[in-house]
Amino acid sequence: MTTSYPGGSVEQRVEALMRHMVWTGVLLELAERGAKVPQDLSYEELQGILLKQVRLVKHMSQERLAEKSGVSTPTIIHLERGKHKAQRSTLKALAAALGWPEDDLDPRWAFFERPEDRWFQTGLRLDILDRGVERARDLSNEELFGMLLKRLRKFRGMSMGELAKLSKVSKQAINDLEAGRHTPPKTVEKLAKSLGIAEWQLATDGFRVTLEDESRSFAKQIRESDKQGREQREKETA
Repeated sequence: MTTSYPGGSVEQRVEALMRHMVWTGVLLELAERGAKVPQDLSYEELQGILLKQVRLVKHMSQERLAEKSGVSTPTIIHLERGKHKAQRSTLKALAAALGWPEDDLDPRWAFFERPEDRWFQTGLRLDILDRGVERARDLSNEELFGMLLKRLRKFRGMSMGELAKLSKVSKQAINDLEAGRHTPPKTVEKLAKSLGIAEWQLATDGFRVTLEDESRSFAKQIRESDKQGREQREKETA
């Protein structure tokens, strides 16, 4: 049984406080590195900052985290220094050992504005289903890139014409990219800058892995919802 206080239970308040402490540490470290916004740093650097701050808030040494996660201490040191990107299995093991959501150690999700990020993720899953598939791995790089570009553009409230004007990339080229008809071009940097994001946020590999399990369960939810709707309509017309 949990004891409730105004603003939530003790556990909820502790979790909120820990998140506040993590993000305070993240912002301080960004400032120390001279970054005005997260996008000024690389994916690897941001992931290292997130991992380090969560570990510190959890009062864990690198050695203790290594012991609990099965990830070697040298690997954790390199990750926290932003030397390389954590593999999916490594990230999963670290998140479990820290008792922290895996997505919140991934800069692609952690640095999106909240709560709009859930709308963004849901939109991507729906886009996958609209293509007639249930998994991100069933899409080509061109198709997934087009989905990401379109969703990010809408996320920023921009029309195709507005993005074309800002990025100096033709409206026809953007239309072809969003339709998944071309390989992501050298103009990705221009598009990313115009959308106010880092170039790595338009990379398809991380999104493909992150969406994989969620898309499958989301598809199941949609099917069940449709089935319930049909059954309800049948009852009403019987």
